[in-house]
Amino acid sequence: MNKSTAAFSMILILGIIVSLFIPGETFGNRFTAITSKVLSQDLTQDYEELRRSVDAPGHLPFLATFGEEHDVRDFFTEIIASVAPGFYSRAQRLFFDSEYSEIRYTLDGSIPDKNSLLYDSSKGIDINETTFLCVCAVDGDKLSDILFYSYVILKDATDYHYAYGYNSLDNDEKYIYTKIYEAAKNYQSKINFGSQNLTNSKIQKILFCVNYDNPLMFQLPLVSLNCEGPNNNITSLSLGFDFKENDVSYYEKKTKERVDEILQKADGSYTLMDYLLTVHNEILYNCKYSDTMDKTGDYEAFGVLVDKVGVCESYSRAFQYICQRIGVENLIIVGESENIGHMWNMISIDNEWYHCDLTWDDGVGKNEIYYDYFNFNDEMMKKENNRSVYPMIDDKDTSRTLYTEFNYYPIPKASHSNYVFEIYYSQDFYY
Repeated sequence: MNKSTAAFSMILILGIIVSLFIPGETFGNRFTAITSKVLSQDLTQDYEELRRSVDAPGHLPFLATFGEEHDVRDFFTEIIASVAPGFYSRAQRLFFDSEYSEIRYTLDGSIPDKNSLLYDSSKGIDINETTFLCVCAVDGDKLSDILFYSYVILKDATDYHYAYGYNSLDNDEKYIYTKIYEAAKNYQSKINFGSQNLTNSKIQKILFCVNYDNPLMFQLPLVSLNCEGPNNNITSLSLGFDFKENDVSYYEKKTKERVDEILQKADGSYTLMDYLLTVHNEILYNCKYSDTMDKTGDYEAFGVLVDKVGVCESYSRAFQYICQRIGVENLIIVGESENIGHMWNMISIDNEWYHCDLTWDDGVGKNEIYYDYFNFNDEMMKKENNRSVYPMIDDKDTSRTLYTEFNYYPIPKASHSNYVFEIYYSQDFYY
């Protein structure tokens, strides 16, 4: 553990080191240590200032106030946490190692004292949500310096109610979405809608939303096989399925097992960007682009994750599913790259949207990966001038004949640069 002692009446803040992980010689793979920092006794900081000053993991909503009443602490102590501060995909139970038997702590970022929660070494502390631990040791009437431990337990958002496509629809369309989703989940081949004034293009839009929102629903086809009723009042839909039920169960199980391995490697990341970077690297280090396009999972999430081979759709669905597992808002986007149909992702960090293309970041050689397409924005895409986004589905657009040449929900603007790879990792709070 790194230590830094206080000068005069300043409070010592000690961070636990998160391991520095440097696969290869790529700057982007570097994990930054949580370093020790000293804060002034009368400094009042909100979360963002605190994160940059103390190097606590980002996205903590708590406020931390340091006032004159906390300017005197009686002794320095070392309290070692069994779980390093950072981002985790599952709840954690934390234990402390200290020479002092009495440890007091708070869970909301407030300053601990003798009346704060008493640490029980037989039970530990359960970290089930975003938590900012402030900890001190007690020795008789004396209180130690305050130590800070920041944790974020990422939320699983694989349920379709969280999905971008679903939430782009109106209430009537959501009703149809749910009927298609439940039918596909239960391998029901025909869906009756009744009189809903459904056009063929609206059915297709909703079907694509269901397909694009649910990367593990391998059985669901992209296009409807048969719609019954006039074009302005479709009454039923017949579905064929791309995979048998037993095959879907097998591939779903294997995909989840592989994703659990990836999340375990990413757990403990210093920031959410570091977490996503590890996911990016773990996918790309362990797969290759399918040149033959004849493998079972070439277009599915389990392709690059389980079979270690796939095309752009497989890369996109794999990354999408992992983003869902950690509650990162995302969507699949379709367009063209080099005048060829292409699929990639968009993700939202701090309510800012970015494009993310793992396919184009995958190099030819083993362990050859890039970061040019790890969070790029619209301006960068425009300058590149070899990529375009397909338009929204439109009944009047007769220039396109394939359903896959449209997007089926509004594509958000990616106008920010804060989390563009080279910009984010060049900021001065990375050492």
